Amino acid sequence: MITFVEKTIAKYDLLQKNDRVLVAVSGGADSLALLHCLYTLKNRFGLTLFVAHLNHMFRGAEADRDAEYVKGFADKLGLKSVIERINVPEILAQNSFSPQEGARIVRYDFLIKTAEALSCNKIALGHHKDDQAETILLNLFKGAGLDGLKGIAPKRDPFVRPLIEIKKETLEKYCEENKLTFFEDGSNFKDVYLRNKIRNRLMPILKNEFNSKIVDVLSNTADILREENAYLDSMAEKCENQCRVFVNPDLKKGEWLTKPFIGLPIALQRRVIRQIYALLKRNNYNLSFFHVEVVRSLISQNVSGSSTELPGQLVVIYSYDRLKIMPKEAYYSQEGINYSYELSIPGTLFIGEINASIEARCLSPSETIERLELKAANEAVVAIEPDDILIIRNRRPGDRIMPVGMSGTKKLKDLFIDEKVEKIERDRVPVILSKNSGKVIWVAGLRISEEFRNTLDKNSVLLRFVKEE
Repeated sequence: MITFVEKTIAKYDLLQKNDRVLVAVSGGADSLALLHCLYTLKNRFGLTLFVAHLNHMFRGAEADRDAEYVKGFADKLGLKSVIERINVPEILAQNSFSPQEGARIVRYDFLIKTAEALSCNKIALGHHKDDQAETILLNLFKGAGLDGLKGIAPKRDPFVRPLIEIKKETLEKYCEENKLTFFEDGSNFKDVYLRNKIRNRLMPILKNEFNSKIVDVLSNTADILREENAYLDSMAEKCENQCRVFVNPDLKKGEWLTKPFIGLPIALQRRVIRQIYALLKRNNYNLSFFHVEVVRSLISQNVSGSSTELPGQLVVIYSYDRLKIMPKEAYYSQEGINYSYELSIPGTLFIGEINASIEARCLSPSETIERLELKAANEAVVAIEPDDILIIRNRRPGDRIMPVGMSGTKKLKDLFIDEKVEKIERDRVPVILSKNSGKVIWVAGLRISEEFRNTLDKNSVLLRFVKEE
């Protein structure tokens, strides 16, 4: 079996010389065989090995026995071990995870933190060929596409799986031949989880009545689909980049153009949506087919201002050929914004409600000409009476403006529609008025009023709108 493990390591480029490897050991046949194999190969690869074991505190004395055994086994091999107890049932009670999902999240978090503490660049897991077959069926029953049917990846940094092409029975035989005592997790025999039902009830039927080599067939299928999935993912990545306006994973915010997206084949549309979600949430485990189709529908219906929620406290908004995603809290905090301030000239006002500032200062004739030629979107050169005071506020019902070049007035609501300003953003746009006349001077970043258009024969004032980062 050692030779076969070596071939798997070479085939998938799992280990390199001088790697520091944290080996996850539960006490079962697969993880003990993994540790023993890597220990046998450690001089050949120049590996430095460490052992990690997590007691999930699900199984009482049985779990304590496993932890003690793993520590003793590591000590016998002269390897440093990290044995930790985490009360997963207590964590589950405080969250909405299933027992298996919660245990998985806690276990991987423990392994990553332990690897970092020990400066390990690889984490070896004991997944084998039977696990691969079960995973494919499990994902199939859940309605997975290629991303789920590709099964368990042999390598996904920092995790490596040197036993992924070896069957469970081979591992148990290896343990027997090398006199490795292993313990079975009693919960594996309880048909309370779907994976256990697949392992204990479905797989025997498939082997005995349909195909005795079903594990090999499913594993080979995973290999084929993994390569095809990787190719489609690379295509989707290019498409996502073409659509992207910006993305900030730390703030879980991003914006994408939808016109290029609409022209994509449906298969790529779905993958782009999943990639976008993964960019913001670091993974796409909780994004179902239903959620993907809701986002696709949002785009295809082309109703500006429409929105939907996604798992992980995210909101998706479609507006004027753009798709925006942001945290739910940030989205709803934009509703109900209301502010009104006065600003003398010259002066600067910071508007905390929208994290932006308005600056007003007088210009000389030469400066006025220079600024008028620049035509910056966030600036307006207007004519205002010297004793006037500016009122800076968000929009109000009935607000109107006479845009430059027009003889009549227009509702701000219509102006926002014409300028394709999202509904959720409209209360954030500063409206600057003259206190003397009560009329709108400038809708910041959009339009100047004809009544305050600068003709160089009146007092010239520069208004500047700056959004803070």
